[in-house]
Amino acid sequence: MTDIVDANGNGQSLEACLLRRQRTIDFINQLTSFRTIVSNEVNYGCYQGEVDSLLEDIDDRIRELNEDMESTWNRCEEVYGSGG
Repeated sequence: MTDIVDANGNGQSLEACLLRRQRTIDFINQLTSFRTIVSNEVNYGCYQGEVDSLLEDIDDRIRELNEDMESTWNRCEEVYGSGG
């Protein structure tokens, strides 16, 4: 996500932080949707243990992204303000 820049091509601005934050939220939403699909679908040829492991990996990644987003956003607020 380091390639995200604001309208002026600047990667280090409040706008760029907001864009990265939104991109992360969108990715978390995609992972959450994928998790729902995996947990609700018939597991063609997959053992339940494999499905459980995949769901655990998805949950871990969502948790990591939320933690990273929170710490990154806190840093952006310190540097650029809240924008509001």
